[in-house]
Amino acid sequence: HWRCGYWSCPDLGLHLMLRGILVPLITPIQANGLVCGDSVARLIDHVGICADGFVPCLTTGEGWRLTDAQWCDMVQSTLRHAGGRPVVAGIEERTTTQAAARIRKAAELGCTAVIAAKPFGTAVTQDEILAHFRFLADVADVDLLAYNESWLTGNVASQPTLSALTTISRLVAIKESTGIAPTTRWMAEHRSELPALFQGAESLLQMSEEFDGFIVAAANLLPTLCHDLYSALDVGQFRKFKALCQSYGLLSDNWIARIKAELHMQGVLSTPALIGSGGEALGRGAWSPLCASRAP
Repeated sequence: HWRCGYWSCPDLGLHLMLRGILVPLITPIQANGLVCGDSVARLIDHVGICADGFVPCLTTGEGWRLTDAQWCDMVQSTLRHAGGRPVVAGIEERTTTQAAARIRKAAELGCTAVIAAKPFGTAVTQDEILAHFRFLADVADVDLLAYNESWLTGNVASQPTLSALTTISRLVAIKESTGIAPTTRWMAEHRSELPALFQGAESLLQMSEEFDGFIVAAANLLPTLCHDLYSALDVGQFRKFKALCQSYGLLSDNWIARIKAELHMQGVLSTPALIGSGGEALGRGAWSPLCASRAP
């Protein structure tokens, strides 16, 4: 039985109560640029032991590079094979307006929650980050998770901004993926004052006992170990986990390519193809992590 559920708020209705491991799924892409539904089914089966829910189309799923059609296909395939577990659609769009459009589409497809990145750009202010999430929370009748990272967007939500997110009624969780140890420590210390917390940095899982769960790319490759770590953050298990992450290249900038290549070798994915800036399938050597995805 998975650990996610629902809670009822008299003013706002039913909301997701998120706990455990939400797997940020790889997006299996065929040579013709179409999402491989059979590979999605095999991937969900492969990670089933650890999955309390699924997150398609986030960074591990190359969400910022997906065309509208690819994004819809991946979300729909995940919903089809999720077996009743929550599906939290990833939203990685440059602007608030673009993100809002995808949130509306996620609601139409049947998602009850979405996780949205911050606006792209190194010049984005903290006020703009907060306004972004306030606006997105009212776009559709879905719960919202905030995604805090810098690899893709080029900016980071500050501690005061993270605290202010608690004032947004439909914002139910934060994924903390900056990899900044003091931020994780601060969030753990202020756990009772924040929404549900999910650790997204493999290197900081050992500091995340107070968090509600993990959303880590490693769950695609190491589902059993991720399950064991969530059940009990044992020092020996974490050392084994960290060593395997280093061995597979999951702590490098090309972790997506490494995961796809390994899953292809294991027979989970039909091809290891990556996704280009126009949604086209690429060979591993033709891909680079960001390719000017950030806004100025």
